[in-house]
Amino acid sequence: MGVDVKEKAIRDFIKGLEENNPDKALAFFDDDAVWITNEGSFKGKKEILRYIEWMLATLQNIRFSDDGIGIVVDGDSAVFQHTYQGLYQKKKTLNIKGICTYQFNGEKCKVHCTVSDRLNAADQGADPVSHLAVAAVIRKLEKGL
Repeated sequence: MGVDVKEKAIRDFIKGLEENNPDKALAFFDDDAVWITNEGSFKGKKEILRYIEWMLATLQNIRFSDDGIGIVVDGDSAVFQHTYQGLYQKKKTLNIKGICTYQFNGEKCKVHCTVSDRLNAADQGADPVSHLAVAAVIRKLEKGL
């Protein structure tokens, strides 16, 4: 069985991010696409490009690896469970777990929703003072476990 065209589109999008190629990553999206992230919602290619450029400037040498179910495609929808790694602000390597969902219009992504573990990311990338604050929040949340 061959790779689904939507899975290939997702893998090409990821490759564009890993190659630090915003235009290649942007080609994944429909003209009026929406990308919903932890940082906000980005509508249309102009806003999505701005987000991609910010992401690649903030997290260099980004690499994705499949986790759990990897990529599953069902009709015009898909989900991708993964871990991504990158050098945060040229200082520290982060490993962040995430789940993305996709809704397609043909082979182009119409809606992309990204959810990642921001608290864990903040804990990994924080300066020493921020790390103490984040660690305190995590301990409070996990109290009694």
